[in-house]
Amino acid sequence: MSKACLLDNIEDIRLVVVNPNEHNHSIVSSEPTKQTILKMSTPFEPRNTLEQQLLAAQEGQLEADDFIRALLDSQVFMPIKDDIGIGAFQASTRGLPLSIRTEDGTDILILFTSPDRARPFVQDHPGYEDGGILQDFRWVLDKMGTGYGIALNPGCAVGFDLAPEMVQKIATT
Repeated sequence: MSKACLLDNIEDIRLVVVNPNEHNHSIVSSEPTKQTILKMSTPFEPRNTLEQQLLAAQEGQLEADDFIRALLDSQVFMPIKDDIGIGAFQASTRGLPLSIRTEDGTDILILFTSPDRARPFVQDHPGYEDGGILQDFRWVLDKMGTGYGIALNPGCAVGFDLAPEMVQKIATT
């Protein structure tokens, strides 16, 4: 794979600390709150290769471009709300991915590095507690359409946000 720059404007990518205690689910916390600082005091233990790379990027040991390349070749967990039919059979073939709208009106698709990372976050979103899919990140980009940002691991000590413009740029590379 070529080392050509995937992203011309790296400032648009933010490795962020998210505040899981805000009820309006504003994704990015520019100033860490007391709750965020307390949450960060618990070390983030990577559970898979993607989490190792995410942590390395947040700590400045991996360039954002290299993390994006790794993300493109990784699987992510997408919480899905689905109608349940008889027993555990699906009532439909369409699920509703978890997304939220920020205070400025930006729609954000919620993704996680593993199903375990999603559990605390989805507890505040009825219908998403038990459903989701593990899928290639490229597949997610292909299916999600335009106009959405992405939050990877919201509510976790180590997270990653992409603005809609950056999602579009990555999707077209």
